[in-house]
Amino acid sequence: MTTQVGIAPVGPYASPRQMKWHETEVYSLVHFSLNTYTDKEWGFGDESPDLFNPAEFDADQWVRLCQETGINGMILVAKHHDGFCLWPTKTTEHCVRNSSWRDGKGDVVKDVSEACARHGLKFGIYCSPWDRNNPGYGAEDYVNIYHEQLRELLTGYGSLFEFWFDGAHGGDGYYGGAYDRRSIGKDYYQWDTVRAMIRKYQPDACMFGIADLRFIGNEHGYAHDPCWATLAVDPFSTADGKILEQGERNGTHWMPGECDFPLREGWFYHEHDAVKQPDRLMDVYFKSVGLGCCMNIGLAPDRRGLICDDDAESLRAWSKQKNQIFSQSRIKTADAANDLSESDAAQEPFSAGSVLSDDMSFWLAGEGEKEPALVVKLDEGTAFNVIEISEAIEYGQRVDEFAVDVWQDGSWQQTATATSIGYKRLLIIKTAMTDQVRIRFTRFIAPPVIRHIRFYKASANLVMNSRIAITRNKEGRVSIRAGSDGFEIHYTTDGTEPDQNSPVYMQPLVLPDGGVVKAVGIIPNEDNAKTSVTTAEFGCDRSNWCVVRVSLESEFTNGGNACKEHLLNDDPTTYWHTYHTEKKQSAPPHEVVLDMGKSQTLAAITMMPRMIPGSEMEGAPDKYEVYLSLDGEDWTAAACGEFGNLKANPGMQRINLPEPMPARYIRFVATHCLDNRCYVVVAGIGAILAK
Repeated sequence: MTTQVGIAPVGPYASPRQMKWHETEVYSLVHFSLNTYTDKEWGFGDESPDLFNPAEFDADQWVRLCQETGINGMILVAKHHDGFCLWPTKTTEHCVRNSSWRDGKGDVVKDVSEACARHGLKFGIYCSPWDRNNPGYGAEDYVNIYHEQLRELLTGYGSLFEFWFDGAHGGDGYYGGAYDRRSIGKDYYQWDTVRAMIRKYQPDACMFGIADLRFIGNEHGYAHDPCWATLAVDPFSTADGKILEQGERNGTHWMPGECDFPLREGWFYHEHDAVKQPDRLMDVYFKSVGLGCCMNIGLAPDRRGLICDDDAESLRAWSKQKNQIFSQSRIKTADAANDLSESDAAQEPFSAGSVLSDDMSFWLAGEGEKEPALVVKLDEGTAFNVIEISEAIEYGQRVDEFAVDVWQDGSWQQTATATSIGYKRLLIIKTAMTDQVRIRFTRFIAPPVIRHIRFYKASANLVMNSRIAITRNKEGRVSIRAGSDGFEIHYTTDGTEPDQNSPVYMQPLVLPDGGVVKAVGIIPNEDNAKTSVTTAEFGCDRSNWCVVRVSLESEFTNGGNACKEHLLNDDPTTYWHTYHTEKKQSAPPHEVVLDMGKSQTLAAITMMPRMIPGSEMEGAPDKYEVYLSLDGEDWTAAACGEFGNLKANPGMQRINLPEPMPARYIRFVATHCLDNRCYVVVAGIGAILAK
């Protein structure tokens, strides 16, 4: 690696390909395939290729939207777990060649890669190792097929900036007509061979999950503070979410985090999914890019082959907010200083003034300084509440802790401290007005190497740092609460976005038929600054429901938190479970029968898994059957399937019925649990009424 004369990297450091990845900052992961048409997250592999027929498919529309909104790259899911390939591969018939789309002559991967090239967007690919369609999955022959699919993608679609992998592999599927379960070992895919192929054909591409980059440990888009770019464990094998979220300060490899999350509730398009709003996206930006990671937004084109207007509007509004914050930094000069006086330790070409430039120059602290510092002079009377600071990470992540001082009333006043910096750190502080700021580096493993410092003024809603909570009690009353005082809560129940003209929350709401509640906190008389919008969907009122029976109720009540009656409340920390010392009794399938008290026409059934930190997914059913009845005797099969991606994206799961159905009784059957658990745990069952 080329470095400045006299400066050597300390510890792990960013490679040239990782530097380019860091500079991307924001990119997208596009899910568009057969699941778009079957309303699934994970297809079984038995879907007909003929379902894929996007009449208005337009890759340029996807790419133009990204370019317009500051999304600098696009990773296409070329094959998901159902095995359907979006390019005319020679390795399987389960591909676009056998679809109705363009008479079998289309190639989605080609169209997207060429659209990215036309508009200057970086292009990447994900090809799922798991294949629930291929009859040879689990045997060596399939591995050869998978490697050939990778070779086709690596050599046929131009330059790639990232090749994406995830941890979903092994389990049940269609497998060419054999509905069974296939198990594989950790070395089944021959990852060493995969890594060597990517290095050979795409040397500039970073590998997510198996080298270069790590999963951040959740699918909400949030890194953890502090967030170190180094790791000492294999990111593909660790199940420790905290390690992935934080990294390891004494890690042996430069392995920065990618913060991925879907713009909608699911990764694929589902008609009823809500779209994350601009304030939420801004919050994610500060907790991903602002912690030295990259932000990966999941986009889901609809059945036409277009990104919906609601999705586009949210991205455009977020981009506008971001541009308003980061459009101008008002710094006059920067000087190197220690605690008492200006220092001559840092000389050209590594002077303090380098932090003001937009190039790759930097300031290097003097060797031996106990607490090196930078004094930044601002325009007189500058107000700011966001600080951007970055290290020259090609020399390693050197800073352990730094402090921010503001010149007030003739002396320095400490206003904030923080830990990790890395590629970029965005630090939100209470709004300050001054003409001088001092950044002190209080702990470090080698003299700090600082590339940029910037100061910005964001609107008050960004620094309010408050969340709105929407809950419903067992009597069916919906309450809205804020984490702090000082603002009004406005809400809507008609699906529209709340603003200062929406009703002010004064007392609990009664929603007998359920519905969607959206709430926002607004500060009066301060440009109507607001918090992020919080959305909660509730099924119909269950205060008159009762549990008719469960197939097994455990003798272990866990201090009262575990009993069948908890199925009818909205508390995700209480639950019904079947844990028993006799595993054969507690293992699924298990069922619960509920009486709604009267006949109602249903559009969907909901299932809430237990949500307790550290154990939220234990025993959560990932496969189900739903039956409905008017009299509790004659049952009609209403739905069956699986909750795809439940472990990485927990929360209330919605089972859409194929058409509205009248019922008084609901029978929910858990047929399988995550990780083959031998007991079932469910926090709640509910219903969404047909409109």
